[in-house]
Amino acid sequence: MLLYRGATHVNSGHYWTPSNGSWIDGRCEHRLPGGHDTVYLRVHPVAMFVFAPVIGLVFFLTLPLATVVVAAAAVLIRIARAFAQAVSSLAYFEWRPNEAYLAGKRGHDTAHGNGHENSH
Repeated sequence: MLLYRGATHVNSGHYWTPSNGSWIDGRCEHRLPGGHDTVYLRVHPVAMFVFAPVIGLVFFLTLPLATVVVAAAAVLIRIARAFAQAVSSLAYFEWRPNEAYLAGKRGHDTAHGNGHENSH
């Protein structure tokens, strides 16, 4: 078995945690630190010298692509925010929760008369 979880009883060997890069050098049988969510790989130290350049090469090759993706995402987010602000400025709502107008709106009685009819 190559994959182990934390708190598992294991034989002697070298165990590596990819999540934080820590090494556990077990010279005798012991329990791996961490909980069930911690993953360990049993790796021979010489194998890490072989895989480390490969991991570095993958990082080196994907870094330009990641830079372009992050830059494009930043530009698209700015465009989306500008568009949302432009659209929201077109919408106008008359609702004003701090104004009650219990006696009617201002200027309302001049438009429809002041309530006194001329009776002739």
